[in-house]
Amino acid sequence: MTEPPAPVPTPVPAAGLLVLFDWNGTLVLDTARARDALNDVLRARGLAALSPGDFAIRFRLPMAEMFAALGVRRSEAADAESEWNAAVARRVARPRDGLVEGLGQLASRGATLGIVSAAAAQVIETDLLRIGVPTPFATIDTAVPDKARALRARRGTAQRAYYVGDTVHDIHSALVTGYVPIGVADGYTGVSRLVAAGATAIVGDLRELIGLIFRDPGGAAEGGAAR
Repeated sequence: MTEPPAPVPTPVPAAGLLVLFDWNGTLVLDTARARDALNDVLRARGLAALSPGDFAIRFRLPMAEMFAALGVRRSEAADAESEWNAAVARRVARPRDGLVEGLGQLASRGATLGIVSAAAAQVIETDLLRIGVPTPFATIDTAVPDKARALRARRGTAQRAYYVGDTVHDIHSALVTGYVPIGVADGYTGVSRLVAAGATAIVGDLRELIGLIFRDPGGAAEGGAAR
């Protein structure tokens, strides 16, 4: 029986500035949490656990492709992803520096904010409750299998659009959909790989986004990648 196609997100009707974010590794610092959860999934299948160095290299999206590369049977990919999300949700993550102030400043300047993440809703909802931070997000898209498709659908009539993420997949998804890609430090992927993938800038503190986004009305960070 053929499954119905995934629903397409409704575009954000903003005419000005749109800033969308990945969640894991981007708005929350949880590399160790994600690695430990992945190793739970691998060990349950008798597969070798990943070291921190291995995780930085081998974690990638879509997750089904990563699991296959790590030795998980393709028939078990959906179960493995569900197990990973459940294991992540059981562990605590730390908010990225400047989370409250950075998002608040962007919202106060008229930016429409949203999340486009491969993580399950239970992960993001649990993190938001634990962090106890006001959520200025107009939209939250979870369990996204194709970030480029989701970003394209969310673009709407926004004149300037940015996507902030921590993986090569995030950067590539932004580039192919006309978003300005901004990478973050201390996420799942090293800074050098994000820059090589095309990130226009790298931030460690979300308050740095104000200077990057509002210094260039044309929508591109000046001077290439910066840190």
